[in-house]
Amino acid sequence: MAEELDELLPLLPVHEPVLLIGHSYGGLCAQHFARSHPLMIKALLLVDSTSVNLHRLDDLMLPVMDADDDAAWLETCRIYSEKTSEELKDLIAPGCVPGLPTLLNEKLQDFQWNPLMYAAMYSEVTWWKENAMIMKNGPGFPQIPLTVVARDKEYVIRQEDGLPEWEKRIFETLWEKLMYEQSELTDDSRFIIAEESGYAVHLDRPDVVVEAFHHLAEKVQGNEGAG
Repeated sequence: MAEELDELLPLLPVHEPVLLIGHSYGGLCAQHFARSHPLMIKALLLVDSTSVNLHRLDDLMLPVMDADDDAAWLETCRIYSEKTSEELKDLIAPGCVPGLPTLLNEKLQDFQWNPLMYAAMYSEVTWWKENAMIMKNGPGFPQIPLTVVARDKEYVIRQEDGLPEWEKRIFETLWEKLMYEQSELTDDSRFIIAEESGYAVHLDRPDVVVEAFHHLAEKVQGNEGAG
């Protein structure tokens, strides 16, 4: 995905370093882009991003959460990747994001019915831990402005989802620690907990993400002016 982004930017066309935002698995990809293409990135915003140390989550003893592993989701992605868009429409109910214009929600629905998306997800989930280790042992992280926005641990724990509270607390405590460790990738970083937000920080607290983006953009402009 980082190589695809490198090929895409000139086609847009974008020939100058960018301020990149990555959420979840996209945050892992954004970190790799920063490491592999340091001259093409001026700042990075990570939103509840996957950590290169996500393997540490596997060491937790969480019986109920461990029962819901990646295997079932991988099999679903494999099956969906072999379907046509029309077949997926019969299997997957359209999901809408409240507040988005109708046209954007229609585009999101088409995305959910694209078998290529599930083929990509199958590949990503299959290899993400190996890819994370390759990243960890690869090129160093550039000294660029960095902001890390994490979900609200206590908010997630309070949610009624059928999972034991003690398991969620152990998991969320380590997840937050992994998020904080990402803020230590550079000397010019900022760590934010988006209160009252879960995994989808950009939907629960878009104001926090927008503020973080503007703060980074102003910092970049200030650095460029000083330079």
